[in-house]
Amino acid sequence: MLGKRSFQRGMFAVSASTAGEADHLYLDFVGRDSFYGFLATERGNLFRDEDFGRLYCPDNGRNSVPPSLLATALLLQAHDRVSDEEAKARADFDTRWKVALGIQIDQRLFAKSTLQLFRAQLILHDQVRSVFQRSLEYAQETGYLQGRKMKVVLDTTPILGRGAVKDTYNLLADGIKKLVWALAKKVASTKPEVWAREHGLEHYYGSSVKGEAEIDWSDENAKAKFLKSIVADADRLLETARQTLAQARAGSEQEQAIVESAQLLSQLLLQDVERPAGGPGSELVKK
Repeated sequence: MLGKRSFQRGMFAVSASTAGEADHLYLDFVGRDSFYGFLATERGNLFRDEDFGRLYCPDNGRNSVPPSLLATALLLQAHDRVSDEEAKARADFDTRWKVALGIQIDQRLFAKSTLQLFRAQLILHDQVRSVFQRSLEYAQETGYLQGRKMKVVLDTTPILGRGAVKDTYNLLADGIKKLVWALAKKVASTKPEVWAREHGLEHYYGSSVKGEAEIDWSDENAKAKFLKSIVADADRLLETARQTLAQARAGSEQEQAIVESAQLLSQLLLQDVERPAGGPGSELVKK
C-alpha cells in the first residue's frame, strides 16, 4: 500500500539530543546552499507520493517506503555516483543524505532491493517514469534547479539510461530464475537448469540475459521487443506457478516457496506493462 511522507515536524525536533528529522537539526551544518540542502528544502516541490500511486495497492497491505523519498534517493545516488549498496549505506549513516531525505538521524529508510525495485518500476512503466521526468522538468521551469550544481538532477541518464535499463532486465531475469528454482527444487525435485530447459527458459541461465541479448540498446523498438519476450516468459512461468499452487497443500513448504519467489516478479510486472489486468501471477502475491 502507498506509504506517504508526513510533512509535520516532530514535536521535539528542535532539540539536538533527540532523534528529530535530520533536515531540521543539521541543515545549516550540511549547508543550505549545498545539493543536499537544496533537496532538503525543495524535495516537496519535486515529488509527491500520490503521483506514484499506481505502483501500489490502494487499500491493502503494509505501507511502502514513501516513493517521494525513494525518488530523492535516486537523485542523491546519481549526484554522488555510488552503487545501490553504497546508496543504502549512505541513507543509513550519512548525515548529508539524511538531511536531504528529511529522515530521523537514526532511521534506516530502505533495503537495497527496495531501491532497485523502485528504479526498475520507473524504467518498466512509462506512466510512472513520465511522472518522475515531469517533476524535474517542472523544477527547471519554475527555477528550482538553477545553478551548475543542480544540473545533475536534470539528466536522468544515470537513473533511466541504457545501463539502468539493462540492469532492470537482469532483475526481471533474476525474478524468473528465483521462481524456476522454487518450482524445480521444491516441487519437481530436479535441478533448476534442467527444469528451465524443459520449459523453454534455458536462455536465462547464461552469463547475463542483457549481455547475451544482441540488440541495439539505443533502439526503443528493439528494447520493447526484448522486454515483451521477457514479460511473456514471466507470465507463462507465473501461470505455471498458479497451477502448481492449486495442487499444493495449504501452508506447506512448497506453497511458501512458490509464493515468496513469485512476489518480486509479480511486483515488477504491474499494469503499465502490456499484460491483462489480473493476469497470471496477480493472485500469487500476498500484499
